[in-house]
Amino acid sequence: MKQSKLAPVVCACLASFALAHCGDDADVPTPGGNNCAALASMVPGSWRVVPSGTTDSILSLWASAPDRMYLVGEQSIRRYSGTAWVDGPAVEFADEMGARSFRLVSVGGFGDTVFGGGVTVPPAGSAEAGFGQLVRFPVTGAMPPSASAPVMAMLGGTELRMFWGSSATDIWAVGADQAWHYDGMRWANTSMGIAPGSDLQAIYGFGARDLWAVGAKVYRGNGTTWTEQPVGGSTYYYGVWGSAANDVWLVGTSAAQRWNGTAFTRVLTGTTGTLRAVWGSSATDVWAVGAGGTAVHWNGAAWGAVPSMATRDLRAIWGFSANNIWAVGDNGTVVNYTATSAPRPAGNCNQNTGMTNFGDGMGLRLAATSQTICARRGNGTAACWGANNNGMIADGTRETRSTPTNIMGLTDVVDVAVGRFHGCAVKADGTAWCWGVGRSGQIGNGMMVDQATPVQVQGVSEALSVAVGDAHSCVVRRNGSASCWGANADGQVGDGTNSNRSFAVTVSGPTDFLQIDAGPNHTCGIRSNGGVACWGRGTQGQLGNGMRMTSATPVEATGIADALAISTGLGHTCVARNSGAVFCWGANADGQLGDGTMMDRPSPTAVAGITTALGVGAGEKHSCVLLRSGAAQCWGNNATGQLGTGTTANSLAPVAVTGVDRAIAIVTGFGFSCALRGSGEVLCWGSNMNGQLGRGNVGGNGETPARVTGL
Repeated sequence: MKQSKLAPVVCACLASFALAHCGDDADVPTPGGNNCAALASMVPGSWRVVPSGTTDSILSLWASAPDRMYLVGEQSIRRYSGTAWVDGPAVEFADEMGARSFRLVSVGGFGDTVFGGGVTVPPAGSAEAGFGQLVRFPVTGAMPPSASAPVMAMLGGTELRMFWGSSATDIWAVGADQAWHYDGMRWANTSMGIAPGSDLQAIYGFGARDLWAVGAKVYRGNGTTWTEQPVGGSTYYYGVWGSAANDVWLVGTSAAQRWNGTAFTRVLTGTTGTLRAVWGSSATDVWAVGAGGTAVHWNGAAWGAVPSMATRDLRAIWGFSANNIWAVGDNGTVVNYTATSAPRPAGNCNQNTGMTNFGDGMGLRLAATSQTICARRGNGTAACWGANNNGMIADGTRETRSTPTNIMGLTDVVDVAVGRFHGCAVKADGTAWCWGVGRSGQIGNGMMVDQATPVQVQGVSEALSVAVGDAHSCVVRRNGSASCWGANADGQVGDGTNSNRSFAVTVSGPTDFLQIDAGPNHTCGIRSNGGVACWGRGTQGQLGNGMRMTSATPVEATGIADALAISTGLGHTCVARNSGAVFCWGANADGQLGDGTMMDRPSPTAVAGITTALGVGAGEKHSCVLLRSGAAQCWGNNATGQLGTGTTANSLAPVAVTGVDRAIAIVTGFGFSCALRGSGEVLCWGSNMNGQLGRGNVGGNGETPARVTGL
């Protein structure tokens, strides 16, 4: 995913791989009829079978973090520990006749507010009907919970089949002909407008006032009433998911339906079997699973089959990012998709580093550098906090902000980055916008003047992601090329010159970038073959080509062919690899390369002891890694507590960050670090000189992580 100046954003996700994205193709492409369709199945990874420990049919899957993943079905509830599926919380259902046999059908909620739904099973031969039941997994101490507690709700015979939540006080569930809402205290029936025979199976939303529920009928809800929506094609839908309010997918039989904000369009999926669940990480990375282990993938232009390794029906899907996806189904089937290496694009298709949504419906992007940090919210707005002396927060002032403050006038944001003197964002329409100091041309509007609020970068279209350095800016375009502008004394713009550029120019050489990151004076990107290209200042070896020389055009970092995420620091660069290793190169005076020495390295060098990396951050003089378990480790300079150990002792090798778990992203900046949890919480630690820890105060250091307020 996109990285910012001194630290990467690990794409609101565990890492930042993205899939093929295409140009102006038809909504209903003929399979195999164009290069985009041919690439639909060329996802950069594969499925694997994971033992679940149960032979029950698994009906529901939900998670708030990699080690907060639950599956339920029949008599089983299992939890993923980060390495294996283990016993989940004990569950007991009871009705007015006491404890009963039961069948579990759903699990979900928001963050650590987790509910389970099911129905009691009457004794064999009994004429009684089953009763719908709700339980909550209490979170009163250490996770995971070991037991469940019953929840009062007059469900009658309704079994709730799916949950969705936008917050801990806005959780929805549907089943049969009913919809229910939890406000943080109690559940209430909110079924107005839902007709008999609707047989609802799934729900998804974009906040409390824009909801979709599907089954035998399709409804859109505003929080109080539901309105049936006319949909052609299939008469039954099992799954619903959307990347935005005007981009919603329904799946059921062989064709899917896509909502564009006005109407549905039928889109062929390339399979004749029933699809039972859909999930995506972005508008160009959508997955659906169903009968016989079917798994299909949407790349922005076409659906294509991706063999799931499963032979049983798959009934639910969940993901944390484009390269960490789970599906479950009959006979205890669990399969996991992980990235291996990226496909090479063809035709007008290339890799997309666009935004990723959390599994719980939220979307958040972080970018950190210097002493300012910005986050992209799921509703398309962006907020920043910290230093603002050069107008980096774009709120029309130069006042330091110790809590998140909205960027003025920006909506539909898909990516955001902030540097030492300026910031930039990419919008859903592919345009780029910048603000702050512009004296080196880094605003990109043809002028070399400062801008207090965002202005559009000239000559940039079809941008997917943005990166910001000290005084230069870059975007990755839909066709895989990169464009940069601004300061260029060290060749960091990459056009073969050392002249500043006030308009965007194309980076020389590679045209297959997946992602890009900008350091203060050098820039690096991951290519479609997994290699890394860098350009700009190289005097400390930060270009990774074995030399200590500056280059105004991209050069290949040696020995890297499976890069997953990249981050550029003050004078060093780090990548997380598909193998789980982290390699760094460049300046090492503070041990920021993590190899146990303080020697600069002009070639990529392995960080000691890291084997399960999913994301990486290179800060000013320290580095951090996100692990598959959701924990984080850091190394290097610790003068302001940026390693998160509770001390200020430097470390030449990775050390565990105190109190960080359930993380899905890591970011590092100028003497501080932040982690993002699946619940949407952001934790920061280190220097708070300009309020960049987001705690509502300015000054001092925070040597252990604490939550950012106001997000």
